[in-house]
Amino acid sequence: MPEDIAAAYEQAGGEAGALGAFSEFTTDGDKTLATFANGWITSSPETGAQPLIGEIGNTWNEGGALGNEVGLPTAP
Repeated sequence: MPEDIAAAYEQAGGEAGALGAFSEFTTDGDKTLATFANGWITSSPETGAQPLIGEIGNTWNEGGALGNEVGLPTAP
């Protein structure tokens, strides 16, 4: 797991936290998406690692995730 995503995951409580268990990674150039049971963490050099949980995360993911026209989240 990339260091910045691992740090954000631990800060969110790890597997016992709101994100739950890790599922998979997706990459697109320098952008990374880590998928968890209950949410995501996005990462890029421009935005750093940002957790996404709940309806905002669901809407962003359904809108194309890494390919979403609004880009990556810049804050949790």
